[in-house]
Amino acid sequence: MLTRPRSHPCLMAEILKEVAAKSAEKLPAPKVQPSPPLSPGDRLLLHFFIFLIGSWNLVMIDLAHSPEDFWCWLPIAAWASVLVLHLGIMLLLRRSSSRMGGGTLPPGQESGMEGMGHV
Repeated sequence: MLTRPRSHPCLMAEILKEVAAKSAEKLPAPKVQPSPPLSPGDRLLLHFFIFLIGSWNLVMIDLAHSPEDFWCWLPIAAWASVLVLHLGIMLLLRRSSSRMGGGTLPPGQESGMEGMGHV
C-alpha cells in the first residue's frame, strides 16, 4: 500500500520510484562487448566530422547572437590549425615507427607511448 510521506506531499514521486525499482529488477543485465579499435582512416574521419559539427554549431551560435560580427572564425581557424598539427605529428610518428620497427604499432599504441590509446 502506498502512503504519502510528509517530505513528499505528491504521491506521484513515490509511485514513480516504486515502478522504476520493479522494472529495473526485471531487465536482464546487458552484455557489454568491447568495440574493435578504429583504423587510422576511421579515426581521421571521426576527427573531421567532429570538427565539421563543432564548426557548424559555432557558426549557428554566431549567426543567432551576433550576425553583424563573425567572431566564430578565429576559434574555428585555431581548432583547424591544431588538428592539422596533430595530423602531422601522428603521420611523423607512424612513419618513424614503421622505419624502426618494420610495421605498424598494435591498436591503441599508435602514439608511440604504451598505455596511451588515441581516439
